[in-house]
Amino acid sequence: MTKLITIPKFAQMTGLPYRLCLQLVGTGQIPSVPVGSRRRIDVRWVEQWLAAGGYRNDK
Repeated sequence: MTKLITIPKFAQMTGLPYRLCLQLVGTGQIPSVPVGSRRRIDVRWVEQWLAAGGYRNDK
C-alpha cells in the first residue's frame, strides 16, 4: 500500500518552508493527490525527488 504524507510532513522531510511547499503543491511542481479536502504526497516520490537533488530555485 502506498504511504501518503501531509504537506507539513513533506516540509519537515525536505527542510523547505511550509509556505514554499504549499506553493509547489499548488502549482503542480510537487505531484499530490486529493484525499477529502486535503492534498497528500506519495512518500516514494519524495524519496526519489530528494535523491535527485530536491528543490532548486531557478530564478
